Amino acid sequence: MIKVFIKEALFGTYHSKKPDIDNLVKTVLDAANKHIWIDDGQIVSMVTEKRYVREPKILMTVEEV
Repeated sequence: MIKVFIKEALFGTYHSKKPDIDNLVKTVLDAANKHIWIDDGQIVSMVTEKRYVREPKILMTVEEV
């Protein structure tokens, strides 16, 4: 019961434990190669955050420059 209460209190806060954010980002960028862009080397800017949420998800906005 206490464990659930603690997790509820964390929703929306930053997640600073593993997995490392750079590993998560690399996996997503590589998976999008040849689907969203030709190669992730084309990416010139990005902002990343890792937070506790109720439903696991990845939110990504792609804009052509």
